[in-house]
Amino acid sequence: MLRKSVILVLLANFLNVLATTVEQPTAKTKRNGPISFPIHKRSSQNVKRGDDLVLEHLKSLREQTLARWERIHSKAVVSKEEKRGKWETLAISSWYGDSFYYASMQIGTPPQTLDICIDTGSSDLWVASSTCTSCNQTLVQPYYDGSSNSFDYSRSTSFSSQQAGPAVVVQYGDGSAIRGYVAQDTVSLGSFTASNQTFILAVAQNADFGIAGLMGLGWPSLAQSRGTPWWLNVIDEFEEPEMSFYFSQWNPSDPNDVVTPGGQFTIGGRNTSLYDGDIKFIPISQQSYWTIPLDSIVVSSNTTLSMTGSYGRAIADTGTTLIAGPNEVVDAFYAAVPGAVRGETVSLQLAGFWLIPCATETNAVFNFGNNASFTLPATLLGYQYLGRYKPEYCTGSIIGMAGSISSSYPAWIFGDAFLKGVYTVFRKGNESEQPSVGFAPVKGVNYATNGNVTLGTAGNGINGNIGNAGVVITGSTEGLTSTTAGTSTINREVTETSVASGSGETETPNGNGQPNTALISKTVARCTFVVASLVLSGLLLA
Repeated sequence: MLRKSVILVLLANFLNVLATTVEQPTAKTKRNGPISFPIHKRSSQNVKRGDDLVLEHLKSLREQTLARWERIHSKAVVSKEEKRGKWETLAISSWYGDSFYYASMQIGTPPQTLDICIDTGSSDLWVASSTCTSCNQTLVQPYYDGSSNSFDYSRSTSFSSQQAGPAVVVQYGDGSAIRGYVAQDTVSLGSFTASNQTFILAVAQNADFGIAGLMGLGWPSLAQSRGTPWWLNVIDEFEEPEMSFYFSQWNPSDPNDVVTPGGQFTIGGRNTSLYDGDIKFIPISQQSYWTIPLDSIVVSSNTTLSMTGSYGRAIADTGTTLIAGPNEVVDAFYAAVPGAVRGETVSLQLAGFWLIPCATETNAVFNFGNNASFTLPATLLGYQYLGRYKPEYCTGSIIGMAGSISSSYPAWIFGDAFLKGVYTVFRKGNESEQPSVGFAPVKGVNYATNGNVTLGTAGNGINGNIGNAGVVITGSTEGLTSTTAGTSTINREVTETSVASGSGETETPNGNGQPNTALISKTVARCTFVVASLVLSGLLLA
């Protein structure tokens, strides 16, 4: 495990690089159905690096959720081609216990493949530059898909950038940051392509993000780059103006796996084979975050928690791991869960968590607006097994956020811990239809099972995996995607990448002399939790 003194030296050295490093670069068709992309996921369950490190991991997860919650309370040109109308499904992967999910994206001409987080809680696209000497994406890239860990803009004939624009610092709530500047290039997911897509080319980082980039799927008002989010640049090609997610629960076939198939990301429609009944849509309150009304939470037959004011609004956020809400409401929730105890009674590192029996039979029912009620199954109410610290106990996936609640912002963030229990649709709508978020029960799930029953196994729900990131299934007008497609080839060799060496200075790609050092400080959401904190704590070290 790294000593604190070493960590401080490393962070100090990076911050010096971040302060001096700026890089300036040189210079539709409607489809026949939706497209679903496999998602990879990071895991939290069955962490295998040692109980002490598990506590460091959990402490970091709570801090990052708190930072994202506090942050909330604090134009590309689409090529015009003949419209076809289409949908596709992309496989997504999960990293290390569902800590985050990611998909493969293509950028540039000829295209370079990068693994990126898919985040409905922000709106910017950023990728790491190959000239960034402080960027490190070694956690994900060696696995499965042969992607690159950074973008080499010098190889792209379609790349352009603002010649004299200021550098942009994208700072996240946990203190991590990227530094870069606004650029444009061709960006594709599956066969959906936006030309001249605005993005931020990152030339410095002060943390190990563990991924080559992030794609925000929120609304333009959240975009720090002032560009139009990618999904809105290609939406005219969609058969339906929507994006859909199925997130599978972490269940590695090998206990040493750190990446597993994580589900499906469907663009331009939905996969009807993955859910039961009809999608129940809830109109969003405004076009910023995907915010929906939350009326009440039912914990047991005799405990209903009613939500009013700002407590009655929630963000559906694929870029957050857990569920976060007001402290007093969360305390009241766990008071109704048999056997629940506060985390600090076991370890100060678990302060802010509630601990519950892993075999709990408590299922929470969330009543949203538009008479939409959905159940969080017991297996998802527990997040991380605690091992010797409290045998047979898990941390709860719902955590409380202390502090005052602004009436201007939602009090709840519903991250992947909730979204794994439902099929989720983010729908733009049209002239006669409001933008909305839709949910449906995952096909075949027994929502009454206890916490030890993993979803998607032993007949408890469908196995909707179609492989790891990079697998694409073209949709049809029927709106149905096969869930039995072949998986991608596993490749555990580290991908060779081009990373500039030296003292931390980066070249000035546009050749106009010294880079512009003016900064525009930005605060936006980062996909899930800081990988850097996990590495520095030793969680991901052998």
